[in-house]
Amino acid sequence: MIAILCSWALIFASLYLVCVFIAATWGVCSGMARIKLGPNITDIRGSFKEVVYSVWKSGVAYIRSKAQVIVNPQSIDQAEIREMLQERAKAWASWSQDQRDSWEAMAQRLAGIPLPPGGIRNLTPPVGGIMSGFNAALAFGVASAIGPGGFSAYAPLGEDQPDPPTNVAVAEIAPGQIEITWTDPVTKDPDAMIRVWLRSHEKTYHKQLIGHVDLALETITLNDAKGALGQVITFTNAAPVRLIIQLDVVNPSGFRSSGSNTVEITIP
Repeated sequence: MIAILCSWALIFASLYLVCVFIAATWGVCSGMARIKLGPNITDIRGSFKEVVYSVWKSGVAYIRSKAQVIVNPQSIDQAEIREMLQERAKAWASWSQDQRDSWEAMAQRLAGIPLPPGGIRNLTPPVGGIMSGFNAALAFGVASAIGPGGFSAYAPLGEDQPDPPTNVAVAEIAPGQIEITWTDPVTKDPDAMIRVWLRSHEKTYHKQLIGHVDLALETITLNDAKGALGQVITFTNAAPVRLIIQLDVVNPSGFRSSGSNTVEITIP
């Protein structure tokens, strides 16, 4: 019996060392790896620290990193967004059927807008996709509330989707300070605003809306962003860190553009 227990302990220890080796070699957050199970272990599922063990439908076992989650759901930003959603939900309940039908029509229109490719480099929220009129109203309402305008009970059916900024570039202009530049879209609502999105390849900075910029400025300077707990972390203190930046445009109605080109910069 003792020999059997020792054998199982050795098997699990070996498997853990393999996982540590894979994580150290590839980086836990860089993807996933297949594992081959032997006669003593025919199935393994669950998680241990930053590693998740699972099996595809095809029966192939694999290892991957844990998905990134919001560490502090009670942060000020999270609380503000939840409050906005609650306000919009209450407004929806008070609207007429005609007003709701306008948002259902907007939802059908949005369904025809192609979704952007996934991946860490796409930061702006998707505009298209299948959704209900209720969800469309919430999406427009939140975007306009944190952007330049108010919130209309009727969907902006006669409004064109704004074009995104172009020629986005970033440079470090001083230690720990970056400057982002771009070209405003040619066709635009005069009251629209540019939204700047940022995250890091590392876990230092989660995906976040870093700020709104008026049209015609075409530049913003940054030296910090919010960490996973909502605290402000300077780029100098986070270094070395690799930042990813993308922009979009939001109209007063909450109608958003697709994302701009994505740029990256490493703060050494």
